[in-house]
This record gives sequence, C-alpha cells and structure tokens, in this order.
Amino acid sequence: MYEAIGVPTDRRAGSLDDDSSDSGSTLEKALESQLRSALRAKDPARTWSAHRHRPVTDFAQFLHLSEVQRVLDKNPTLRATFGGDYQIETDVCVGVENSSDRSAPEFLHAAISSKWTIRSDRVQNVRHEFATLVRTAAAEHPI
Repeated sequence: MYEAIGVPTDRRAGSLDDDSSDSGSTLEKALESQLRSALRAKDPARTWSAHRHRPVTDFAQFLHLSEVQRVLDKNPTLRATFGGDYQIETDVCVGVENSSDRSAPEFLHAAISSKWTIRSDRVQNVRHEFATLVRTAAAEHPI
C-alpha cells in the first residue's frame, strides 16, 4: 500500500527524521482520490464530493453549529458551561448533493479519520470527534 500511494517504506515509524505529516497528507490525498472515483463509478446518478480538511459546518446537518460556536465565542459563561469547540474538521469527508435542492449545502455522507499509527490519545480524539458529530447533527442518522 505504501508504494501504491508513494510513501517510502524505508523509514522507521516514530523516528525523529520521519515527517509523519507528509505520510499523513499522502494517505489523505490517496483516500480523497480513491473515494471520488469509486463513488462516482458505484453510483453515477448522484453527485459525490470528497474533500480533505473540510469543516463539518459546511454540510447541511451541521450548519447550525457555526451559530452555536459564534454564541459561545461571545459568551465566556456559556462557553464554560457547554464546553466548546464545535468546529470539527475530519481528515477526509464525503458529501452528497441534495437531490431536491441543488443550491442547498451537501449532506455529509462519511467522515473519515486517517491515521498511519494508532496511539491511545489519537484514538480517543477520533472517538470524541465522531461522538460529537453524532450528538450535534441536526438530522436523523441512518441505522
């Protein structure tokens, strides 16, 4: 897999000279490209998009979170009570066009976290991000 997406295999994981951001970017770009082509081939009747680091507030289910964040930013008491960073940006996301209103924001179809290595702190962050997505979506979730 490394060779297929252009990541050198001669680097040791966690070495000081390892620029993991390059590896991570390469993986994200490969995922983005693969998702774009695979989804279009699998279901050409729908308009799909795949993006790296797109905020979830760009999608229909999460538009309201921008306003929530603005209110929290202006009010320290509310921010302390409700916590606060609702600006989630996943590594790669998949959107699908709203078929009933093409001018409306896309629906978030998938949010993908891509990690070369699994460390407990990073895994917990992923769990927290996706729990927040589920909890804050304004639409129902498919079962």
